[in-house]
Amino acid sequence: MAENVEDLRVWQTAWALTNAVYEHTRTGAFSKDFGLRDQIQRAAVSIMSNIAEGFESRTQSQFIHYLGPSQSLRRRSPLPALRRQRSGLH
Repeated sequence: MAENVEDLRVWQTAWALTNAVYEHTRTGAFSKDFGLRDQIQRAAVSIMSNIAEGFESRTQSQFIHYLGPSQSLRRRSPLPALRRQRSGLH
């Protein structure tokens, strides 16, 4: 197992997603829709947090348990909304 959660590829991907979400919600229509912006940002951070919390459990079964909510959040991720916003279809 990795020494640090930051060493996990899945956490690195979640970190990149979170950065992308914050970047894309900083300007344009998302920056003015505070409720949607905050919800999208919290969802992205929750993915990273669930992965980190599962990693800290130090058992494989508990780690897998924490990945479930991350998978569910990823499916409900803000990416479709971000794509619409970027293409002007908000």
